[in-house]
Amino acid sequence: ISLIQIGCKEKHHSTKVNIETTSEKTYIEFYYLAPNRSYPMRFNCGPIISGPLPKDSERYYLKISDKNFTNKFLSKYKKLKVSDKQNDFDARIQGLIHFPDKTDTICMNGIKEIIINGINMQATEDFSTLVNNEILKNYTIHKKKHR
Repeated sequence: ISLIQIGCKEKHHSTKVNIETTSEKTYIEFYYLAPNRSYPMRFNCGPIISGPLPKDSERYYLKISDKNFTNKFLSKYKKLKVSDKQNDFDARIQGLIHFPDKTDTICMNGIKEIIINGINMQATEDFSTLVNNEILKNYTIHKKKHR
């Protein structure tokens, strides 16, 4: 069994989010739980991509390689600042940001909290809204296809 673990609690020496220039090889993958659904447990930054979920739960997947979205995402992403808060939160969205020479990890609870490469970041409304709107659009399309 292959497991992917997003390191939300790892200690890192760098506190900067390093953004490479976007290229054709840059893409983003999101793994997420159904928006606006209550679960009987909290999720950390590990089990959405792999690991047990509550009965009748489903993990959803979205891969984005569209250059327009990727450029918008990265322009907001690189403006995120390190937070002095070190809160655990109920993670509902996880992502992998694939650059040509590295992959960043992101873990979000929706609007208020973000962890990038294990570092707590200050969430911004425009970044969170961009991600949440894209996930909601994908989720809606998925649900229509599977009715």
